Amino acid sequence: MGKDIVVKGNGFRTRDVFLKEMDELFENEEELFYEYTTLKGISKNLFDRKLEELKKLNLQKASNPKERGELSAKKGAALEKLVEILIKGTAILEAVCNVGTATNEVDLIISTSFKGESLKSLLIEKGVDIERLVTNAPGIIGFNDYFLAECKNYNKNVPATWVGKFYTLMQVCGKCNVGIIFSNKGLTGKKTSWTDAHGLTKILRCISENKSSIIDFNINDFERISKGENFFRILNSKMLELSIGADFSKYQIPHKNKEELDLKFKELY
Repeated sequence: MGKDIVVKGNGFRTRDVFLKEMDELFENEEELFYEYTTLKGISKNLFDRKLEELKKLNLQKASNPKERGELSAKKGAALEKLVEILIKGTAILEAVCNVGTATNEVDLIISTSFKGESLKSLLIEKGVDIERLVTNAPGIIGFNDYFLAECKNYNKNVPATWVGKFYTLMQVCGKCNVGIIFSNKGLTGKKTSWTDAHGLTKILRCISENKSSIIDFNINDFERISKGENFFRILNSKMLELSIGADFSKYQIPHKNKEELDLKFKELY
């Protein structure tokens, strides 16, 4: 069967027909991208189960140093697995875990997957200006580059010290300009403040030549994914928050054709 044919039920649907139908449903190419990259099906079920496991682990307490060490290792492994499921579930990204460098070990290096490159080719064939798409939605960095991630499953907020260490790691790894700190309780400080860990992320973005963005992704964001939100939409909002010092979470508006889009994608996958 040719690669340009999509099976649907007992019939066939050519890619051109599929794209035409998508044009009628989506206001622009960004909506197609976001719908395609939202967790669904098996990936969504795996994510939800692992999230519940992580939340239960984070409620547990240990009574002695040995148990604390074992529990801490379980919590860290559960968080890393949850992030792996999230990244793979986008369909366009892949993650390599625990990569050793000449100076440090990186928890996760995230880059474009084979499916991501295929989607990029399809959008280019459709006539989409990829550079414009990436510029308008800066979270879609998987198309052009890679980014680093750290997993810190502490029972308290991640302090500024770790933000500084992560920034240094980003600079020695090819001057990567985007990094994500995945954690349970998030960074210290407030999104809108210029103090503590949140404040340091703003300062580092201002003083770095390549506008390095260190993103805080915590349990509240994992919950948003579980409720059906898109990883890249969340990432975009956080990058905007970082650049202007505001909280965008209360302004998230669902796409008006979401129910119809969900049905169509269930037919195709």
